[in-house]
Amino acid sequence: MKLFLIRHGESYGNKRKQIYGHTDYTLTPMGITQSKAVVDYLQFKKIDRIYYSPLKRTKHLLNLMQTNSISLIEASWLIEMNFGIFEALTPKEAALKHPREYNNYMNNYESFTIPEGENYSAFCKRIQNNLKNNLPSEAQVFAYITHGEVIRVILSLLTGMSYSELWNLKLPPASVVELCSDNSSYKIKSVFYG
Repeated sequence: MKLFLIRHGESYGNKRKQIYGHTDYTLTPMGITQSKAVVDYLQFKKIDRIYYSPLKRTKHLLNLMQTNSISLIEASWLIEMNFGIFEALTPKEAALKHPREYNNYMNNYESFTIPEGENYSAFCKRIQNNLKNNLPSEAQVFAYITHGEVIRVILSLLTGMSYSELWNLKLPPASVVELCSDNSSYKIKSVFYG
């Protein structure tokens, strides 16, 4: 069993260093180039099924791939966390515009529900509840085209990596994490940077 966790290429939100999850940014020219590098890397890999977040930045990569013989499933559970009132703001702008809420989020990120957004624990639960029914079995190979924090949560759930270990793992735009399983646990086999 094998699983590829694929992060989209650089978006305009990444370039501007904004807080965003549900904001539907397109890719920068660099992100388009990175996406092509990811497609080149994956072109000779056997993939049976692709689950993808329905946002523009993930669908761009999907549209570049040769997917004729691959089962494609749009999966809203793979959308990045909703940062509510912080969406499309830089951290500095969020702290100035919403100081109380931003301070609460930074100090209690797991339990604080961002106004008009999501609670981090609920976000993790959303992924966990859907992941268990959408994992490969036997000799299958699946790919998830998704977002940075979603990938970190999946890695935590499947490998048991701690949060500090995950934050030390580089996952820039256009990263591909390859996981392999021996039916008992998943391990990181390789990480590609597009």
